[in-house]
Amino acid sequence: MSKIAACFICGTDTDVGKTIVCSGLLKNLPDAQVLKVIQTGRR
Repeated sequence: MSKIAACFICGTDTDVGKTIVCSGLLKNLPDAQVLKVIQTGRR
């Protein structure tokens, strides 16, 4: 089986399920690492 180098979970709005999808992936991929970047829309 090949390894995935990176997987990006993106969404354009709040409450679209990004956190739920990421937590499900992390639960089933024990060697996975996560980085949650926060963007508020302000410069």
